[in-house]
Amino acid sequence: MAFKIDGGNAKRTSDSRTFLLLASSLAVFNQALAALACYYLPAEPSLIVRVVASYAVAACLISGLGLLGILRDRPGFLTMFAHFLWIDAVLSFFARLLVLDLLFSTFDGHAFCTDLVQSLWMPEPSLLRSQDPLAGADLWCGVCLSAIQIASIMLVLCMGAAQAAVALAVRQYRYQLTRADCAEQHVEIVLEKV
Repeated sequence: MAFKIDGGNAKRTSDSRTFLLLASSLAVFNQALAALACYYLPAEPSLIVRVVASYAVAACLISGLGLLGILRDRPGFLTMFAHFLWIDAVLSFFARLLVLDLLFSTFDGHAFCTDLVQSLWMPEPSLLRSQDPLAGADLWCGVCLSAIQIASIMLVLCMGAAQAAVALAVRQYRYQLTRADCAEQHVEIVLEKV
């Protein structure tokens, strides 16, 4: 165990273990929630929903193995969990971008804002004399919609980066764990020879 061999790294290892326990627990919960949500969609399950639900169940199981690997100090489980996090970060990044593209194409800036402004704002008859009373509101709606799109893309980028950072942290923890096991075995061999 790392705590017996290297006292200087014991706190750092303990902190990273706590962080990874939290991250892997969150991954298990998130994937279980995604799988459950797929089964409770109001429409009839299609092939895409079944594939996403199956992926979420498999991801939940792998995340559970990662959690078990952290709890029981199993480097093999940690390696599998780290590789899964890398693959999932890439796949999820592109899937999220596709979903954002679908949402952005659904809410086409000008048409969406014009319809929204006209449905929400009924001008008084005195305002109808001006050239275009809705131009300012339509422009403002377009600016807000563009800001939401930029913020959404930034959120997707941050989520991918965070998941990649967790994958790196899992690999680093596995490396520390493996290194501590090797050092412990070396100490035992030296003590046996004495």
